[in-house]
Amino acid sequence: MKLSAQDKWEILETATTWVVVMAMLVYGFGKWIQFEGALK
Repeated sequence: MKLSAQDKWEILETATTWVVVMAMLVYGFGKWIQFEGALK
């Protein structure tokens, strides 16, 4: 299967987006765990 340059850029962009999304979710979940008792 031959991928065009545009296809490669779209794959890279999508992969980068998912890496950022997952990093933000992990960070946010960690903050929620860290400060869970602070709001009580």
